[in-house]
Amino acid sequence: MKTKIIWIDFIRIFAMLLVVFGHALYTSGHTNFGSYEFPNSTELYSIPYKIFIIAVSFIYSFHMPLFMAISGACFALSSGRKPFPVRTLIRNKTKRLLIPFFWTSLCLSIPIRILLGYYEDTGNNPIYIFAHHFIFPIQIHTWFLLSLFLIFPLFILLRTLHNKNKYIFWTLLIILSYIGNKSEIPLQALLGLPEALKHLLYFAIGFYSINYFLKHNPKQWVLATCILIQFIAFLCWAYILEPLGNSYYFCIILALLGCYNTTALCIILSKSEKLINSKIYNILLKYNFQIYLYSDPFNYLFLMAIFSIGFIDFFGNPIHTVFATIIRIVFGIIFGVVVAKFVEKLPLKNNQIKLSI
Repeated sequence: MKTKIIWIDFIRIFAMLLVVFGHALYTSGHTNFGSYEFPNSTELYSIPYKIFIIAVSFIYSFHMPLFMAISGACFALSSGRKPFPVRTLIRNKTKRLLIPFFWTSLCLSIPIRILLGYYEDTGNNPIYIFAHHFIFPIQIHTWFLLSLFLIFPLFILLRTLHNKNKYIFWTLLIILSYIGNKSEIPLQALLGLPEALKHLLYFAIGFYSINYFLKHNPKQWVLATCILIQFIAFLCWAYILEPLGNSYYFCIILALLGCYNTTALCIILSKSEKLINSKIYNILLKYNFQIYLYSDPFNYLFLMAIFSIGFIDFFGNPIHTVFATIIRIVFGIIFGVVVAKFVEKLPLKNNQIKLSI
């Protein structure tokens, strides 16, 4: 089945924009393999910055489950829910996921992090650098590709259980999700496996729920109600449950609300011919995966430029905060498109990197 569903394209774009916005606010990163922290103080952060941070926390409550769910939905459409040979699947996903994962790390992420001084504490030890990016991809924005690659064969293996006993199937996925979430760092990032276990649940939900959204148009009053519930639930999680350290299953509810609301919103937006025919929409649609891959390194370059000229309290100024966030989002997208166009011109076979899920 190769049906083109416009609202799925909208979700791809929307999910990518959520990631770009989320990455446009961090100013530090710390792992067992290296760190960077630009000279900022929490006391200096402006009110807009603090508001943006809350917004990012809200986005992070559902944006990765959304990525996994839409991947599962697309897999259901492409496979027609028929048995899929594991060998063929792995070969296909190696081209579509692993090659972009290694390409981006080797050609962009690693050189820029070295330039940033991320690995200075380890003397730029190549073993540490390799482990950080490819064995324990902590705070590497492309970890999603490695985890998604593992999710496909895991889902194929467990899918037969769904046909025998759906209750056992879903219970097992919830347990695996909990185990993946509770894995301790650095095991949390070991080859992307814990994150794969954590998000396999959402991949399966997307796989089995796609037919519902194909047959039912969301009602606007239902969407508005669910969005309100999502905001209230997020506040309960952020200020009541999370401080108590007992909130993971509530996080699943938050993620499901976010996935449903985003899907319903994109179905409604996809009915707009003006949006579909706009130049910006078509650029974002064509390069949405490449923007995800290539925009994040721009953030490092931007922060280096800002703080290298002495703007230590840059994010303490409200105007600077808003301006910098807009710059990081807009130019991050432009940077991603420019790099994508450059890659397209390289004399490589099948060099047009595109996510096929």
